[in-house]
Formats: sequence, structure tokens, C-alpha cells
Amino acid sequence: MPQEKKKRGRRAEESRRKEEDIEIADAPRQELSLDPYAEAAYDGSGAGEESTFFGLLDEQEQEYFKNVGQRLQGEVFESEEDRDIYLTNIYKEADDKILKLVSSQGCSRVVEKLIAVSSEKQLKNLFQKCSGNFLHLIQHRFASHFCESLFAQAALYVSKEQEGVDEDVQMGDDEVFASMESLFLFTLNELEPSIHTLLTDPFASHSIRVLFMVLSGKGTQATASANLISGKGKENQLQPDVLGEDRVVPYSFTEATERILKGLSEKLSIREIRILATHQVGSPTLQLFLRIELADARKGGKKDKKKLAKNTLLAKLLSSDEGEEETVAGSFLQNLFYDSVGSHLLEVIIQCSNQVTFEELYNTYFKERFAALTRNDTASFVAQKIVDRLEGEQLQAAMDSVIPLVPNLLERSLYGVIKALIENCNKRQADASKLVKTIQDTYKGEPKSVVMEMLKLTESDLQPPAAAAEGSALATRSVNRKSTPAQMHGSLLAQSILRLPGDVGAFINESLLAQSTENLLLLAQHPSASHLVQASLTSPHATILHKRRLLNNLLGNFVSLSTNACGSHVVDSCWNATLGMNKYRQLIAEELVKREPDMRASHSGTMVWRNWKMDKYKSRRGEWFQLDAEENQGAPTSGSNGRPAGKPAGGAWGGEQKSAIQLARERRAAERKKREELQQKRARKEAMQAAAGAAEPTDGAPPKRQFADFGHLAGAQRNAPGGGEWRGKRQLPQDFAGAGARPPGAGRGGKIQRYM
Repeated sequence: MPQEKKKRGRRAEESRRKEEDIEIADAPRQELSLDPYAEAAYDGSGAGEESTFFGLLDEQEQEYFKNVGQRLQGEVFESEEDRDIYLTNIYKEADDKILKLVSSQGCSRVVEKLIAVSSEKQLKNLFQKCSGNFLHLIQHRFASHFCESLFAQAALYVSKEQEGVDEDVQMGDDEVFASMESLFLFTLNELEPSIHTLLTDPFASHSIRVLFMVLSGKGTQATASANLISGKGKENQLQPDVLGEDRVVPYSFTEATERILKGLSEKLSIREIRILATHQVGSPTLQLFLRIELADARKGGKKDKKKLAKNTLLAKLLSSDEGEEETVAGSFLQNLFYDSVGSHLLEVIIQCSNQVTFEELYNTYFKERFAALTRNDTASFVAQKIVDRLEGEQLQAAMDSVIPLVPNLLERSLYGVIKALIENCNKRQADASKLVKTIQDTYKGEPKSVVMEMLKLTESDLQPPAAAAEGSALATRSVNRKSTPAQMHGSLLAQSILRLPGDVGAFINESLLAQSTENLLLLAQHPSASHLVQASLTSPHATILHKRRLLNNLLGNFVSLSTNACGSHVVDSCWNATLGMNKYRQLIAEELVKREPDMRASHSGTMVWRNWKMDKYKSRRGEWFQLDAEENQGAPTSGSNGRPAGKPAGGAWGGEQKSAIQLARERRAAERKKREELQQKRARKEAMQAAAGAAEPTDGAPPKRQFADFGHLAGAQRNAPGGGEWRGKRQLPQDFAGAGARPPGAGRGGKIQRYM
């Protein structure tokens, strides 16, 4: 059978590849449907709107922009002016190729780097070049990433416009001025008719999320929604400071957001919203919409709290469809607890809803099934969010229902709900001793085995890796152990117990003290157990006796801990643990100084050396000891009875630590006092100089030294507030003006040295 003639060689292969790329780009894309059965009926012929092809760059243009990306990443500019000139030339070269660049696999990354260093005028130029094509760009595999970066970077200039910070933007003769607010609104008007069809698009959904984060003014840190706008596999993830904090947005953004959310709740049926709730792509977008909707409802006040009853996405999600029984809606909501995708949506609802809505949901769906939720791997995460909202009798009832299940939960390493209950009790000042006593009774072995069982540790887990055991110290530092999720969550549970007031966590401290020195060092070098050792040392309820016993077991091994990636954090925590314990702090410092070369040869050892201020300890030891006195003024240490040292029971502190603002006020007062003392010193120096000038003879004879004035000045110094203060490195004697006393600094030759 005759075969098709094909040209051979590299150039022919490249031309065929380009033709295939064009065919793929021109091929129609399948539009995702909210109907879960629509995919089975798809026959592969291609449905929906055809994608737009913007063309391809030639090889010379690709090579040019590839070099641009390398230079932007290397930052090889001598000055800001050179960089601005370079960026201006790039935009001139890419003026008529923007759509080609952003739809190219390699060049779209270059444009993202370019956006990060672009000015307001250049970002506006990008908006105008892409205007009318955003609907196609956000659905493109590569251009969608460009849209995300553009929206996020332009959000900063929207806030500046609202704050009245106007930049000097010079427009050309053929350019039309447009504010960043209007550019966003034009883009939103272009996308608004198709938003409900883009919620499940694998590429457009990410751009939609970023756009609504910008419109709402909510920050990713405040809403904990950074994972909603940036996937784990992204190469160029958004910088945390771009959309991290809340921003000031114009009222038009708020009005547009409310209009679109209301329109979505009217367009989407109850069945479609339920499909979105468990859709792998659409659920994160729905979560963001619910965050914005619930945040606005909580901000509205008491009058707006009942608006959730209708015309909202949440009300439609919780309501029943026509012809359905109420039990169908309840069973759907219960199924969300055990769904790996839908459970995240429930967490958002619980976390962001107002108190009235949460009370209704808790009494209707959560209260009776709370104990059952704690036993499931997926539903337990939702149960943790429920615990965070409970208080008073509800918290006590939830704790009573969990206590019988504690042994089974600990055996299966389901620590999350138990830890959440303990932390909430600590926050609400509720009694958690019964729950902790149940945990203690679960581990009935020897005291030293409590920590090992709680963290699911074995002796083999504590042993260093084989490659590090046989090699040098450098190999030991380079090979890191890995902790399992069970070990990490067990450590977090133990740390939460140690933060409880009183001695309810004494059984964990006793377990650490029961360890041999070798095991304790291995625990301090384990990724999860090291955090427990730190918490035991720095706990606000740890007694000085416990700290001394634990530090005694670690003495002589602080250098080996400092050169370990995990153990170095334990040594850093010893700085705060030894507050008011100068003897132990000096013993640790002497141990570090003796092996200074080993400390400086390790990266973690260098960090410990800096945190412990060892350079000051070597050269200015008096100032190093003064650090402990300054810290004692602001943060008193705990005595052996659990109260601040030096204060009786019922004193001014009442056994409580000072707040951050109190410590800041005391630091400012100390700084003010130092400035006043410095001014007094300068005044005394000027007085001495004036006295010496008055004693100069008028006939040109050399002045005679007057010793009588020194006694007068010393008496003034002794009678002044804070008399006997430090001058240089020696202290003025109190009997300086006494009869027959030699002036300080007077040597055998009768010369006087200056002390100022």
C-alpha cells in the first residue's frame, strides 16, 4: 500500500510540530457542565464555543523574550533608571505581540515576571491591549496565569487610588487616561454574562477567584484563603504580600460583587449548587463566594443577619428543592461531612457564619452527631471548626461526649478534635482537667513511655540515619529525619496540654525528665519531639525546679544540639527558659565559646551564636549580663510555686504575665530613663568644662589643677538620683570626697585621668 511522502530532517520535524500546535490551538474545547452525567454523553466531536487563536511567535522573537526572562530573573541592572529604560524598550517591542506572548507556553512566564516589575502605566497598557479578549484569555491554558498575575498586581494601584496616592503617570497624545478602577469594571462587564459557566473551568476558575479577591478587598491572610487562589502545582505562585492584607476598594467594587453574587444565586438551581459543593474545581470558587457573602452579612449588623434566609448562595445550599422533603436537604448536608471536597465547604460555612446562623446549624445538624464526626478521618476536620465556635455549656457538652471516645481516638492517632477542645478550653478559661486526666489514664505504662506512646515513636525512629551515623558531623547535619503525621499531631497535642494553667501537664514533664540523657538528646533532635522539648522549657506554667532538672540533663551537649537543624531551636529556646537564671545561662555560653570553631562551621550553629549574642559575651560581658536584667524588668520569670519570681501571692501581677502593650510601655520608660541619664552626664561634663575655664588665669600663665572641685562634683554625683552609676567600666566609689582620699584616676605621678 503506498505511503505518504514525508520530508526528513530537523527542519521538517519543526514545521510539522508547528502545524500540530496550530491544529490543537484551533480545535474546539469541551465546555464543562455542572451535570455529572453530561461527561458520559460526550462523543468527542467537540461542543461549545471555539477557542480563539492569536498566532505564534517566530524563532527570533522567542529567543529575544527568553533572554528578557533570564535578565529579569537575574536583576543585572546598575540603577533603577537603567531598569526603567529596559522595561520601556521591552514594552515597545511587545506592543503588537501581547496576545501572542501571553498565549505562549514559554513567553507567558516572561510576561508574568515582567508584570511584577511594571509601573502603573504599563499595567494599564496591558489591560487595554487585552480588553475584549479576557473571556478567551482566562480560559487559555497559559494566558490564564497571566490574567491572575495582572489582576493581583493591579490591585495595589486600586488601593492607592482610593487612598489618594497619585503617581505621576504621563500619557501620550494618542492614549486615553483610564483609572485602574474603571479598567477592572470593564473587565468584569466583559466576564459577567459567562461567570456561571466559568466556575468549573479548570483554567478560568483560578482567574475568577483572584478577580473576586481583588473586588472584595479581602486578604488571603485574613480569610485564610490563599489555597483558594493558588494551586499547589503552580510554578509562579502569587507572592504572599500582593494579596495578603485587606485593602481599600471603591464602593463600585462592592456593589458589583453583591450584584454578581445575587445573580448567581438566582441563575443557579439548588441541584447545580449542590454539584458545585462537591466539584473538585468549582467547590473552591464557591467557597470564596461564601466567604465574601458571609463576611458582608456579619459586617451588616443585627438588621442584616436574617438576609441569609433568601436570595443568598448559603440559603439556597441549605434549602430543599421543589418537591423534595426536608430530610433530603439534611442528608445532603450530612454527606458533606464525609466528602473530601465538600468538607472544606462546610469548614468555610462554620468559620465565617454569624452567631445566629451557626446556632441554627449546630442545633439542627451538628449537636446530635458530633461524637460520630470525631471518629471519621475527614469529618474530624469539620468537628475541629465546630469546637472553635463553641463556648459555655455547648463546649462542656461536646467535651463530655468525646471523653468516652478518647482511648479509641488516641489509638487511631485522631488527635485533632482533642487538641481543639483543649485549646478552646484554654482560650475560654474552661476546665479541661477531666479530659486531660482521661488522656493520662490512657497511657498507663512507665513515666518515660508516655511521650514515646503519645508521639508514636519507637527506638528506631530516634536513631540517626545510617548515612549520618557512619559519616562525619557534616553528614549528620545534611541528613534530616522525617516525621510522620501521627508524630506531628501527637506533639501538637502534648504542647497544647503544657499550655494549660496549673499542673495538669505534669505527667508530660515527668516523662521527659524520666528519659535518659541519650534519649533526651535524640528527642531534642527529632523534627516533632524537639517542639515538645521547647514547649516544656518555655511553658509559662513551668517551674524553675523543672527547668533546672531538664537543663542539667542537657548540659555538656549544647554544641552538638546547636549544630543540628532541629536541636538548634531547643538551644534558642533555652535563652528565654534561663531568664533570671544567670548561672545556667553562663554555663551554656561558656560551653558554646569553648567550641566556637565548631559553631561557626555549621549554619544552624551560626544562627545559635547570633541569637545568644555570643560576640557580645566575648568582648563586652558586662553588657551581655545586663541583657538579663533588662529582660527581667519586662518579663519576670516564674517561681517554683508557679507565680512570678519576687512577688508574693496576690501581688501586683496576680500570677499573670504582662501583656504586650505593658511590656512595650516599660521598654519605652527604660529608654526614656537612659536618655535622661545621658543628658545628666552631658550636663555634668559641661559644668566641669565651665569650671575649668573659669579657673584659667588671665595673665597667660598655665592653669593649675584644682583638686577641690572634684570632691564637690563627686558629692553632687553621689547625691544625684542614681548616684554611683557606671562611668566607662568602673564605678565611682561612694567615699570619693572623703578626707585623704585620692581622686580616681590619680596615678603615682599625680596625674589625673578623665572619666567622662
